[in-house]
Amino acid sequence: MSSANVPYRRESFDYKEVLLKFDANFNRMDEDGMRNQYVGKNITELQETIDSVRAQVDSIGTEYARAVQSAGLMSMPLTKGNDTTGQGHAAARRLNVDSVFRGSTSAYTLSYLQTALEKTKRQRQDYEFKGYAMADKRKTIRRHGIELQKKFTLSFACLVFFFIGAPLGAIIRKGGLGMPLVISVFLFIFYYIIANTGNKMAREGRLEVWEGMWLSAAVLLPLGIFFTYKAVNDSAVFNRDAYVNFIRRLLGRGEVRSVSMKEVIMEEVSQPEALTMLESLSQHAGRLRESLARCTGYVAYWTRGVPRHDLKALSAELESAVEYLANSRDRLVVMKLMDFPVLRSLWIYHPTGMKWVAWSAIILFPIGLPLYIAGRRSIKHLDGEIATIEKVSREEMKLLKGEKPDRTITEDKS
Repeated sequence: MSSANVPYRRESFDYKEVLLKFDANFNRMDEDGMRNQYVGKNITELQETIDSVRAQVDSIGTEYARAVQSAGLMSMPLTKGNDTTGQGHAAARRLNVDSVFRGSTSAYTLSYLQTALEKTKRQRQDYEFKGYAMADKRKTIRRHGIELQKKFTLSFACLVFFFIGAPLGAIIRKGGLGMPLVISVFLFIFYYIIANTGNKMAREGRLEVWEGMWLSAAVLLPLGIFFTYKAVNDSAVFNRDAYVNFIRRLLGRGEVRSVSMKEVIMEEVSQPEALTMLESLSQHAGRLRESLARCTGYVAYWTRGVPRHDLKALSAELESAVEYLANSRDRLVVMKLMDFPVLRSLWIYHPTGMKWVAWSAIILFPIGLPLYIAGRRSIKHLDGEIATIEKVSREEMKLLKGEKPDRTITEDKS
């Protein structure tokens, strides 16, 4: 019975299955069609396509150049004449275009100009069409070249990120997983921007294909080598204090020593040994101060200068004492170590070790005077640092003995 004769129908059922016809027109793409595209070709096919299209561009470009040379001006030769030499050379004379206008009426002149303008427009359109055809072929070459380079740059990028990401886990010791992850994401975004920029410039022909595609690798590879080198040598690349001290050195200021309490102490500090080290350090500093007092004169500064060997020995002894006392469980002793200066062996302490240069500066008094003034100022600052070593050594000795130091202990800066 037809449903049209039933104006109202009520159904009752426990389970009903409705089948709807559905055709999304999903068809498998022909693989041969994808093989003709540059994204579906292998290295050999890409190189063959590049060579063949490049040969076409060269041959067509040569033909276009010959056509331009033989076309003349508005399809007219620039010269006219006959072959009078018998060797194919024409006794040519240049056309006088102005004579055509002078020997004609204004109506003919206007007609000549309109005809010339139309020929010029047609010739321009012809050249533009040829230029578009050549540009399309060059674009094809660049497209295939980019795809060819991608087969190497993407694999090389994995190696570059390995040499960046692996050392980050060894270098960044603070922050857990978060800090290396943030830096890795930042470096990936940086790589993505450079890679897209290079790809676009290579696609538009602003850069050579290999330059644009290898731009990101060229930028990040030195960074990966640097991180790997720092990780192998156990260097603290992301240590804020190291960069602060570097800037202070550039500004001519001394470094700030940073010492913190150790959670795990492998070597306990022996009080007699620590007192012996500090006593020796104080005596060594006193002897060096006496040597500095003898090199403040103009002649002594150029001939003798600061004894660098003694200065380096004092610096090594100071660092050894600080490293040993940093294992102390006494917070006051550890914090007091931050008052020790960081000694530097600057060239201005003794500018030259050659006697003839020193005596030349002494004889040519006005020339060596500015350097002497700057050097004496630096030596005075060095004398103050060595005096600080003597004073802090005595205060450390009092702390180790349980006595109260003469001045307030440096507060914790960490």
